[in-house]
Amino acid sequence: MNSYIDEVLGLLSPTQGPGNIFLWKGSLNVSFNIMLENTADLHIVDIHFIREAAGNAPSYVNKAVEFVRRDMLLRPEFYGITAEQAAEYAELDLLGAPEFNFYEDNEWYIKFAEGIFPICNPYGLIVLFHGVAPVGVEDMSDN
Repeated sequence: MNSYIDEVLGLLSPTQGPGNIFLWKGSLNVSFNIMLENTADLHIVDIHFIREAAGNAPSYVNKAVEFVRRDMLLRPEFYGITAEQAAEYAELDLLGAPEFNFYEDNEWYIKFAEGIFPICNPYGLIVLFHGVAPVGVEDMSDN
């Protein structure tokens, strides 16, 4: 597989992932991966959506952090904290070191490698998106 230069995303470097997964790695405003199953063909992804999301990374990072902030207040135990701690954490920087990961459809996620929550150790946490909207948080502490 050869590298590919996208007019917006720039250099995309192919990598064989585990099993039948192919990754295209890139960096625009944030580092990102395009993950494909059983093929390395970039024509099957919504490249326009990926360009928009990666090109507006700060906006999506903010959406993800605000989603976590609201979710933390609703279910602090998921994050390994008390309701009192959640109230204290509400004004703090919660997450850092984002990486965008896209699939073949508009399902994607931002992995935050750093965070102040106990569940962020040692691998961070994931905010799942469907299209432009965050829809859930995944705990990676057991991975």
